[in-house]
Amino acid sequence: MENLDRYRPRLRHVARRIVDDAEADDLVQETLLRALVSPPPDPDAPVLPWLSVVARRLAIDVVRERGSSQLRFEPEPEAAEPTTRSGLAELLPGLGGLSDPEVAVLVLREALELDIDTVAEALDISPGSVRGVHHRARRKAAAGSDPAAGLEAIDRFCTWLLARYVAGLPVTPGPGSVPALAEGVVRSHRLLLDAVVEAAHASGRRDLVARALTSRGIAGSLLREPSASEDLRAAVDAGAPADHVAPHLVRALSDAGHAAEAQSWLARGLEVCTRPPRRRLLHSLGLQLALDAGDAAAARSHHDALAGVGVDSPGAQAMRHMGDAYRATAEERWMDARAAWWSAWGLARELGNPANELALLNNLVLACLSDGRLDEAEEHLAFARELLLRARLPSERSLELDGNGATLLLLRGRAAAATVAFERLVPAFTLTGQALHAALARYHLGVLAHLGGEAERAVRLLDSAVEPLVSGGAGGLAIGVEVQREAARLALGRSKPGALERLRERALAANRPSTARAAGIYAASAAGHDLDQTPDRTPIVVFARWLSANGMGPDPG
Repeated sequence: MENLDRYRPRLRHVARRIVDDAEADDLVQETLLRALVSPPPDPDAPVLPWLSVVARRLAIDVVRERGSSQLRFEPEPEAAEPTTRSGLAELLPGLGGLSDPEVAVLVLREALELDIDTVAEALDISPGSVRGVHHRARRKAAAGSDPAAGLEAIDRFCTWLLARYVAGLPVTPGPGSVPALAEGVVRSHRLLLDAVVEAAHASGRRDLVARALTSRGIAGSLLREPSASEDLRAAVDAGAPADHVAPHLVRALSDAGHAAEAQSWLARGLEVCTRPPRRRLLHSLGLQLALDAGDAAAARSHHDALAGVGVDSPGAQAMRHMGDAYRATAEERWMDARAAWWSAWGLARELGNPANELALLNNLVLACLSDGRLDEAEEHLAFARELLLRARLPSERSLELDGNGATLLLLRGRAAAATVAFERLVPAFTLTGQALHAALARYHLGVLAHLGGEAERAVRLLDSAVEPLVSGGAGGLAIGVEVQREAARLALGRSKPGALERLRERALAANRPSTARAAGIYAASAAGHDLDQTPDRTPIVVFARWLSANGMGPDPG
């Protein structure tokens, strides 16, 4: 039998719709074990649908054993419903002849196997209407024979559903559309895209495979899923146009910490992309990559390009403010960064996109934390959490909020609570493919270990944070981690002569004055000299003063 491990993420999605995270992991393991012990009856049929059924039934059994009646899916089809289900591969040739509402009902019922009441609630129609549309759509689809037209229909539905899933935007009903889906069905989006890709492969059409992989890859890029870059690379190999794929692939590779490949795709994208929105996105991503790497010339080039691409629309203005904010952040000009993020956030609110608004709020919170404005950061953090719930955005989007919240705990002196928070975030960021965020969480754990007098453990944690940042193209950020690591080595008597001074010079060359100041504080403390008292509330300077004032050891909190 084929390697089944690749289906773990998809099966976990199935189980999580019925049970909690811990139970879902156990159920996935049980599902794969059953597949090995008792393989599916038809070895030539796609294995994922069979695995999904096994996982779903196991999850339902768990809920029943708890004595709960709160099932979101029915284990058996209702009376008067067809007794067999069709996979999306079988449905695809006939979807092109259906209306969008018929496509929605048929896919939700047949491919995702949602029960009638769930579909009725999701589409805001009666259960009787669901039955009628389902039977009519099934009959019409049976006569279809054009998989390309079918994929176009399902692609429209996926694109619409993705907009709802990512942005939380209401969709106005109109000709050829369906009402907004409820949260439970929106979370089926990933399962639907998996089924689309499987159906495209089954069709044997290279063009359909390219389009299906592109759709799933773009969704994964926006949702920061680890498999996004793999899907997008495969889409290009199958013939997907590079100008469409490149911006999303750059973002996916950057998130995954593959800086060199991201830079290569950035250059290719700028060669082939002509549309202003795509060029703005590429220059914005290029600016982030350049600043993380400490490449001032490339950063200036992308920053200037952002100011000259496209019309003066609110979206273009927001992108320029973001460019200003990224540059100020990298140069540790926190007041300027805070002002730029504030302006970009205001425009995002006007444009009515909660997902973008949340991302900008995250950066605004970070700027406030870095400028020592803890009360303001806490206020924005609370607003961001409220937005997350109000807009019903995916729970995965709370991770960066949680990271900022943990940093706030640390700066408030609540070391124990901050340690628990960062220890939870390291595997969470790793699981979602956010290698740089995982490295930064380990960096904070290293600082906390040092503050708690555990210099040996601090060195190990900071060592583990440096390499992913450097290999991920975040060499500028890595300097700060190296400064903290050298301070921990100093506490252990292992610091080499001149090491902190060399780090201070590197930080100055990278235009990171606060990082340079922290290195100077540690060096002065070790030599018994007076500390630099220049006003600076940046966390790395706060950490340096805490440690220097407490003998490089005990936690001041």
